[in-house]
Amino acid sequence: MKTRAIVGVLTLALFITSSTAEKDPRENEYCFAGCQQALAGLNFAGFPSLEDSYDAEPCENSLHVQSVLLCARAYCTTHQIHVGSRYASGRCEAGGYGFPNLSIVDNVTTKGIQQMKTLEYGDAPDIINTAVIPSRKLFELGERTVVSFKAVVLAARHNSNRSIGVVVRWQKIASLVLVCMPLTSCGKLQHADYSCRKAIFIFWGIVIAIGSGANLLTYLRAHRSTIGDRPWEAHSTNQWTAPIKRFCAQTRALFLLPATFGHSCCEPKWYGSIPPRAESVIICVYLALNVILCAVSYTAFPHNLDWDNKATQIWRYFSDRTGYLSYANFAIIFAFGIRNNILIWLTRWHFATFNRFHRWTARVAALEGILHSVGYTVFDFREGGYSTYIEDFARRYW
Repeated sequence: MKTRAIVGVLTLALFITSSTAEKDPRENEYCFAGCQQALAGLNFAGFPSLEDSYDAEPCENSLHVQSVLLCARAYCTTHQIHVGSRYASGRCEAGGYGFPNLSIVDNVTTKGIQQMKTLEYGDAPDIINTAVIPSRKLFELGERTVVSFKAVVLAARHNSNRSIGVVVRWQKIASLVLVCMPLTSCGKLQHADYSCRKAIFIFWGIVIAIGSGANLLTYLRAHRSTIGDRPWEAHSTNQWTAPIKRFCAQTRALFLLPATFGHSCCEPKWYGSIPPRAESVIICVYLALNVILCAVSYTAFPHNLDWDNKATQIWRYFSDRTGYLSYANFAIIFAFGIRNNILIWLTRWHFATFNRFHRWTARVAALEGILHSVGYTVFDFREGGYSTYIEDFARRYW
């Protein structure tokens, strides 16, 4: 029992620590990525060209890389340039391509940058034979395209249009609390799924933390030291604890134990069984959370450099969002489906309770997976018609 109390305290401490938001480290990558986005798809002279390799051209084409670096010097801070170029270099190396050093543009002065040829939105020359920089408007469209894609799929943009901090520690803590379920496979997704996954784990973390805390308080109350022969302390203690006991008794009588509807609790009804009221509330809040995460914070705007049509942008963002949420719920499905798991030990809830959570999580994940597939089907038909759909259908994403 002492071990259970210690683990309960550690669980609550870990949860409180994990709730502290950190500044999004990717904010400093957006400026450099905006330059890359503004110049993406342009046909620069030299090798490799877009026809040679669409993936290698942004990494190894000298004119293209020089244009991106000069754009970054014109519009980004020194720190943003170093962070963004390091990220770009890492992506190129992951694909097996090289990425030039920043020093290749050291000989270009600020005056030289101001005198360079500027590309405006809508310019599409057949071939570019010299280094260029995008106009301020084109750069801002590129940066906004990058930020809106990442922030919308993250579902984590504040009203001030800044992305919420991603708490990397929460993934490790969730892995510990949720039966040490390894989440490294989720991390292989692009980082846009982090905040959606974070919201799911925070919700269940709160539920588990409340259950563990209640279990810990029960243990402490059952094993508190006796008052002895000091009646004044006993009277003082009763004065403080009486309202708490009444509150706990009313909570159990009105919220935890009764049936959700009528007098039938956990009995076969309506082709299933209706859980107790507290479990029903948890399930309803969980369903509402998933609906909200699928429905809010979509930012679509005209002249988006990825997809100009606003409806197409929404379909793409919706498809990504539902896919990330479905994948995030898989960890919960397995965690709650294990019969002898640490959560039962921490909360002293019955396996039937976690089994009901397991089933509803699986239903939500399956529905989100279906919506993900439907959304991408609509997106492909809007983007390029049947030929694009067949091309994407043949790809192996898993």
